[in-house]
Amino acid sequence: MASDVDTAPLVGRADQLTALRSALLDELGPGQTAAVFVSGESGVGKTRLLHEVGARLRDGGAVVLTGSCLDIGDASPLHPVLQALRRFDAELTATQARTSSAVRSLLRMFAEETATPDGGALLERVSRGLSLIAEGRPLVLVLDDLQWVDRSTRQLLLYLLAGLGDLQLSVLAAVRAESLQGAHPLRRVLTELRRLRSVRVVDLAPLDRADTDRLVAAIVGTPLAPEAAEQVWQRSGGNPFVVEELARDLRDGRDGLSDTLREIFLSRVDALPQHAHAVVHAVAAGVEPVEHWLLAEVLGLPEQELIEAVRAAVAHRLLVGADDGYRLRHRLVAEVLAHELLPAERSALHRRYAEALTRVPAELHQARLAHHWRLAGEPGRALPAAMAAAREAERLHGFAEAHRHWSVALQLADTPAAGPAEAAPVEVDRAVLLEHAAETAHQCGEHARALSLLAELAGGDDAEPSCALRIRRARYLAAAGRSAPAEAEYQRVLEAADCTSRERASAAAHLAELLLHLGRYADAGARAREALELAAQVDGSTTEVVLASSALGFSEAF
Repeated sequence: MASDVDTAPLVGRADQLTALRSALLDELGPGQTAAVFVSGESGVGKTRLLHEVGARLRDGGAVVLTGSCLDIGDASPLHPVLQALRRFDAELTATQARTSSAVRSLLRMFAEETATPDGGALLERVSRGLSLIAEGRPLVLVLDDLQWVDRSTRQLLLYLLAGLGDLQLSVLAAVRAESLQGAHPLRRVLTELRRLRSVRVVDLAPLDRADTDRLVAAIVGTPLAPEAAEQVWQRSGGNPFVVEELARDLRDGRDGLSDTLREIFLSRVDALPQHAHAVVHAVAAGVEPVEHWLLAEVLGLPEQELIEAVRAAVAHRLLVGADDGYRLRHRLVAEVLAHELLPAERSALHRRYAEALTRVPAELHQARLAHHWRLAGEPGRALPAAMAAAREAERLHGFAEAHRHWSVALQLADTPAAGPAEAAPVEVDRAVLLEHAAETAHQCGEHARALSLLAELAGGDDAEPSCALRIRRARYLAAAGRSAPAEAEYQRVLEAADCTSRERASAAAHLAELLLHLGRYADAGARAREALELAAQVDGSTTEVVLASSALGFSEAF
């Protein structure tokens, strides 16, 4: 099966290879961390550079874990880390049973239902697992396409780079520069990380004219005439990917190409056999990597014809294959092909993906299932998948991803049927969607969004909220730093005649916690005692008792 690493010679990157190996391995000691983020435009060679540096780090005795981020926002939390662990486990030999056991133990930890109270505990367990895998050796986490990284993985990277005892840790990641525009969360993270001495952001520039000529000559087999070399330079701008494509066209005698990258890709796709053409379009519409079985379901080709079609696409350097599935050699192909299909053709492709994924009972497919049903124009079928993906993200404490899924579910619930072929709408209580969306917004720090959703759940600003909603609103206000209105909300619950003893116990316990944070220790102690008295009247009020007892203990200490 073809590899996704380009076989063209690596030109013009010798200095970067030496510098990156030194920064990630040679300059570090036990307990030290370092990170290098390689930024650059699409096709500039970031993936190839990561592969070459990773190979040199392995040769230097480091444990290298390699993963890639998915190209949609609905990716499962910590996906690239899970992928890296699975790849590493597959590469281990029988003599490395101890390391394999540590890897599989960490993978089981992700798969099993966890009762940890917060994401911090999960991150700590991950870090301990990585220490066991390293076994005293330097450990390097290599992540490609970081512009699509999920929030949970970003948090893990920040946690790991904070230091883990005697673990020598390095992070090497590639990020597409044009994706980091506006308010992209990774842009803010990189801005902060640039201030740390142990973190470097390397901007990978296109090749200069001399290196471009060298690369073309290596692929064609002989230096080009000055006029042809100038034409390649003008068309490519030194982008290695485009240089390689143009050079191969010259070497293989293909002509008639246009001056733009878009026309180059379209020319290559149009030159494919019929089934290979369908393969490339299908992979472009899918969520990479597209597994072989899934591609077979979508296209409906006999196995031998499908293999021949994939081979043709690989031979034309449009598709690459790995153990986890097929990818386009460059995602710009998908952007080009997106404009070549009719809307009905695109919808049909996404429908076939969704139908194939529906027949496979696997929780990890739910995000993709929602994605494809939505683009197929079937919100009624996308809604249950979006909800399932949200619950899975919540289980892994990926609250940012869960909130995104719940928000999508709300939009889907409000989307009218596209036509008579649309599935009957799923009966879903919109209040349940609002509750989950508000709580996950609160958990991931989107406090304004949480309060807005809570107001919608209450029925608007003029509606009188229930006691339970008042308690939730007070929690959100306190988390947002609005202590005075939060305290007022708790007081209303305590004074309301229609609130239950459990609700008043909860309000008193949370108010005690708030007052403790405000430094009003005597008031916090009084409210904590009140909460304990109220909780004694209610069976099963363990949460309130624990919260009030903690507040009382700290208030007495201070």
